[in-house]
Parts: sequence; structure tokens; C-alpha cells
Amino acid sequence: MMKAQTSIFEATLVFFLLVICGYALFSFIGLDKRAESSIIASTKAIDMYNGNTRAEFYLEEACRLAAREAFYETAAIGAVNSADCREYNGYFIWESSCRPSNSQFASVFKKSLENYTGKKFESKLENSKLTVNFEESAMNVSESNNFMSYYINYTFNPSFEIELKKEGIDLDFEKVYSSILEKLVECRQMKNTVTCMKDFKAESWETSVSSDNEYMLFDLNSEKQFFVNDELQKITLKFALQV
Repeated sequence: MMKAQTSIFEATLVFFLLVICGYALFSFIGLDKRAESSIIASTKAIDMYNGNTRAEFYLEEACRLAAREAFYETAAIGAVNSADCREYNGYFIWESSCRPSNSQFASVFKKSLENYTGKKFESKLENSKLTVNFEESAMNVSESNNFMSYYINYTFNPSFEIELKKEGIDLDFEKVYSSILEKLVECRQMKNTVTCMKDFKAESWETSVSSDNEYMLFDLNSEKQFFVNDELQKITLKFALQV
């Protein structure tokens, strides 16, 4: 009888030990899964942050590329609205009804940036500072299981300011126009207006002047080279002036 009671006791003890070990093992697995879920959530958050950083880097570079392209295209047409201007041998003629301005740059910039990003944005050009504000973008990730649920939402409004002169982009087209008119007034008092005008030098531009009949042809090259149209080149501001 004593042996039977001992066997029952031992069996009961083993049963409880198995229950305790099983519970401990289940608790350990649950804890491990919760820790794993927490790590995964943290990793996802870091991935989203890194993805956002990469997106902002791309958008800022797209702004710079679009600004260079706009500078190139604007200078090539003499920074004027071609519909309002007369043309001579591929040069638009600067005159009172066809004056250079920064509006052409702003228009070309918007088109270029839209092609690069496909995103909606607002841009503002003030003096030599270009400000670009993109629409709000959102990134989110979620997970739900028996151990943990999480939802991560990240929104950002990419906004950039580019100092164009620091990029070598000089939009002082109106200043060039004013200085060239001053030079023309001075040269018309000389015996040979054309020879006098050939001495004209525009600030911040490498200036080349030639004459063709009654027109002076100006090719102003930027001091800095830009990577445009898959090659490194200087920007050329072309225009003609009737003398």
C-alpha cells in the first residue's frame, strides 16, 4: 500500500513538473516572439526613415538638375519670350518690346522638374533664391499577429531652398540689358559705334561680340561649366542688338 501511494505521488510530481516546464517554455517563446516583433517594428521604422532620406536627396538633386537645364534653355533663347521678339540669324533681338527677364527661367524650371519627379509642387523665384515646396508624401507599414500589433505612419513635406548664384547660375539678365544699353549710349558718341561695342564686357560672363551688317551679335559664356544634356559645358547667353 505504501509503494502504491509513493508511485501516485511521484506520478503527480512529474505531471506538475511537466506543466510548469511547458508553461515556462510557452512564456519564453511568447516573450521571444514579442521581442522579435519589437525588433521588426524598429527595423521597419528605420527603413522608412532611410527611405525618406533617400527620397529627399533625390528630390533636392532633381531641383538642382532642373535649375541647370532651365538656365541652359533660358540663356539659349536670350532669356526672352520668343513670341514677342524678332530674330536675326538665330539670335533674338533685344529691344524695348523684347526685354530679357527671369520669367522664362521659372517657366522652364517647372517643366523640367515635373519631368524629373512627376510630383506636384510650388516654386518661387526671389532674386537669386529658388524655393521649392513639394506636396505632402506619406509612408506607412503595419503588422498584426498573436504577440504584437503595430502601425507606423510617416509623413513629410519636402522643401528646399537653392541659392542659384552659389550654384553658378546668374540670372541677372536685366542687369546685362541695362549695362549694354549704357554702353550703347556711350559708343554712339564715338566715331565707330561697332568697334566701341566690341569692347563691352558683361559682369560674371565671358563676353564675345561680333558684328553682322547693322546688328551686334553677343555670345556670353558662363564662367562655370554645367553638366547639361549628358555633357559638361558652359552656358551661352545669345542675343542680338541693332546699332
